[in-house]
Amino acid sequence: MERLSWSSMLRTVRAPLSVVIVVGFALLLPPQTADMLVALTDGASPFTRPAASFHFALFLLAVSAWYWARTALTARFEIADTAASRAHIVTVVVPLQRAALDWTPRALFVAVVGIAAAAAWRNGAWLHVLYVGVWGSAGLLMIVFRLRIQGWLAALRVGVAAPQATAELRSTAEFIAWMRHIPRRFLALLDHAPYGRSFALGWLLLGLGFFVAGAVFTFLPDFAWAPDVWLGRRLPEAGAAIFCMALAIPPFTVLTFVFDGLRIEGRFLGAPWRLRRPPVLLVFWLIVLLTPTWFSLHVVRLAPDAPGSAGPADRRELGTVFAEWVRACAPNNDLPVRPVIIAVSGGASRAGLWAARVLLRVEEAEAAVLAAHPDANVPTIFAVSSVSGGSLGAAGYMALRAGQPPADRCRLQRAVVQRDETALAWLGHDALGPPLAGMLMGDVPRALIGPLLQPFGGPRRGGDRAEAIERGFEALWEDSLIEARDPQSQAVRFSAPFLSLRAAGMAVWIGNGTDAQNGARVVTAPFKPDPSGWPFLGAYDALGMLGADVRISTAINNTARFPVLEPSGELRPKTAARAPTDPRQDEQPTQLIDGGYFDNEGVLTARELADWLVQYGEQQLHRPVRPIIVQATADAERAVTAEKVVRCGSLLFDPAHSAGSKRPVQLLAPLLGLNSVRSAHAEAVLREVRDDYCRPDWAQQAQAFFHFYLHAAPKADVPLNWVLSDHMTRYIWNRAIDACGNAQEYERLRASFAEAPTQPTGPVGCGK
Repeated sequence: MERLSWSSMLRTVRAPLSVVIVVGFALLLPPQTADMLVALTDGASPFTRPAASFHFALFLLAVSAWYWARTALTARFEIADTAASRAHIVTVVVPLQRAALDWTPRALFVAVVGIAAAAAWRNGAWLHVLYVGVWGSAGLLMIVFRLRIQGWLAALRVGVAAPQATAELRSTAEFIAWMRHIPRRFLALLDHAPYGRSFALGWLLLGLGFFVAGAVFTFLPDFAWAPDVWLGRRLPEAGAAIFCMALAIPPFTVLTFVFDGLRIEGRFLGAPWRLRRPPVLLVFWLIVLLTPTWFSLHVVRLAPDAPGSAGPADRRELGTVFAEWVRACAPNNDLPVRPVIIAVSGGASRAGLWAARVLLRVEEAEAAVLAAHPDANVPTIFAVSSVSGGSLGAAGYMALRAGQPPADRCRLQRAVVQRDETALAWLGHDALGPPLAGMLMGDVPRALIGPLLQPFGGPRRGGDRAEAIERGFEALWEDSLIEARDPQSQAVRFSAPFLSLRAAGMAVWIGNGTDAQNGARVVTAPFKPDPSGWPFLGAYDALGMLGADVRISTAINNTARFPVLEPSGELRPKTAARAPTDPRQDEQPTQLIDGGYFDNEGVLTARELADWLVQYGEQQLHRPVRPIIVQATADAERAVTAEKVVRCGSLLFDPAHSAGSKRPVQLLAPLLGLNSVRSAHAEAVLREVRDDYCRPDWAQQAQAFFHFYLHAAPKADVPLNWVLSDHMTRYIWNRAIDACGNAQEYERLRASFAEAPTQPTGPVGCGK
C-alpha cells in the first residue's frame, strides 16, 4: 500500500512545481515588476501585442505545469486517463485522499494564475488582472471538466483511446536493472499523459527542439536568426523567460520520472540510509552553474575584421587625440580651452535615459549661448565617462555625433539637438527579453555541452546571454533611429566597431568596467595607454588585453555586466601569442564585470582625465585648459533630497550627523556594508571634485562642477530595469530634468558657459 498524500504528490511533480516557484519569485519579489507590467500595455490600444504575448507565455506555463504534473501522477500510479480509472484508484490506495490526486496538478495551474493575478493586483495593473481572469477561468474550467468532456467525445468516437495499463515499474537499487527499465518508464510516462502518447511526445519534442536549437546556435555567434534573440524580440520583457520555462517542464519531468526508478541505498556509521528520489534537478543546476568556473564559456566577443579597420595598436595617445580636438573645437589660441567632461552613473535603462538627457541638456546650454554670442568661447563636450546602464545613453549620443558633419560636432545648433531627442528617448524600451531568453536557451545548453566541445573549438566567444543583450542593444538602437524618422541621420549603428567613433571633433567615450579578480577598473577607450597619456591610475585597457576592437554594443556591455543577468566577460586575447611581459593573459585572463562595483558614478575617471588635461595644456599645448565636470547620477533614491545632492553650494558634510537607517540583519551586515562602501567611495570623490572645481584657483568662472540628479518620481519609484514604461520614460525625459534643483543647476551651467560668473546658491527643495 502506498500513501496517497499531498506531500507524496508534490514530490512526484517536483519538476513543474520548481519551475512555478521560480517564476513566482521572479514576478512577485522584484519591485521592477510594476513598471514592467505597465510597459507591456504601452501603445494606442491597451490590448497590445507585448501584453498578449506575455499572457500567452503565462497561460502556456500554467497549462504545461498542469499537463506534466497530471502525466507524472497518472504514470506513477498506472492510472489510465479516464474518469473510471481515476475513481478506481481509491479502492487500491489507502488512506483515501482522492483530492490530492485530483487537485495537485490543478493546484499548479491555479498557482500560476494566482501569481499572475497577485503581481498585477499588487502593482495596480488592472488590465493585466482582466487578462488573467479571462485565460485563468477558461483554462481552469477546461481542466476540471476535461474528463467528462473527453468521455462525451469518446462516446461520439472522436476521443482519444485510453492507454492500456502496464506492469507497475517499481524503483530499484540495482543500477543495471534501472538502466534496462529506462525505456519502459519513459513510454509509461507518455502512455499515461492526457490525450495520449502522440500528443505528449509532440510537446516533449517541442521543448527539446528549443533546447537543441539553443545548443546549436550558442556555438554559432553572431548568427542573424539566433533563437534567443529572435524569441526575446517577439516575447518581450519577462515573456521570453516564462515561455522557455514552460517548455523546460516536459524534459525536466521526463528526467525526474526516469530517475525516480533508481533508489540509492547505503550505510553510514553502520546505519542504513536510502534516497528514494535522486536530486537530479539539483545536480543539473549545479553542473550549469559550476561549469563556467572550469571552462571558458563567456569570452568577450570581438568586432568582425574588415579591410582597413582599426585595431588597438592603431589608436593614438590621449595627448594626440586631445590636440586634434583642440584644433577642431577650440582653435583660438588666445583663449583658454574649455573641455566639458561628463560622468554618467550606472542604473540600467533609467541611467541610459538620464545620461542621454543630461548630454543633450549640456548641448542645449551650448546652443543657447552660441545663439546669443556666436563668437563666444563656449565649452564643448570632450569626453564622456560612463558606467553600466549609463553607457547605453552615452553610446547613443556618440553614435549620433559620429553621423554629423565634422563642422557640426563642436558647434551644434538647437535644431540638431531637438532632432536627436526622439531617438535617444526611445532607449528606455525593452532590452530585457533577449538576455532572459539567452540565459535559458543559450547558457544552459552551453554549460552542459561546452566542456565536451572545448578541445575542438577552444574558448567560445559570443553565443551566450551577454551576446543576446548586446544584440538587443543593437536592435533597440535600430528601433530608435526608425522612431526618429530622420532620413538625414547618418548615425553609426551599435553593431559597428567601437573605434569607428573616432573622428575629427568627436568627443571620446570611456567605458568603465571592473576586474572581478582584483577589483580594479577596466576601461574601454579609443586611445592607447602610454607613459604620458594614461591618467587612470591602476586601470587596465580592455582593447589592449583583447588585442582587437569590439562592437559598440559590446563596449556598452563591457561596463554593464550586472550579476546573474549576465556572466562575467573573459578578456581573452584574439591571438594565443602574447608578449613575454604578460604570460598570464592567455591562461588566466581578466574577468570583466559591471563597472559599478568600482565606481558607479564614473566620476573618478572624469576627475583624473580633467586633472591630466590641465597639466597637458600647460606642458604641451602651452595654453590654459579649464575643464568643466558634469555629473549625471541616476540613483532615483527617495531619501536623497535636493539639499543632499553634492553640488556647488549644497550643504556641507556634517561629521557629527548620523546617516544611519534601519538596523540590518546581523548575518547580512557585512555584505550590506560592502555594498554600501561603493556609494561612499563615489561620494567621497564627488566631494573632492566639488571642493576643487566649484571655485577653482585657476579659473575666473565661479563654478566648473555641475551635478544633475535623477530623483524618484512623486508617486512611483523609477525601476532599476532594462525596460521602462512610456510613463516613466516621459517622467525622466520631461520632468525629472527640471525637478529638485536640476533647473537651477542648468541655469548656472549656462551662465558658466557664457563666462558670466554667478554666486552658487543652494538648490531649491523638491516639490511640484
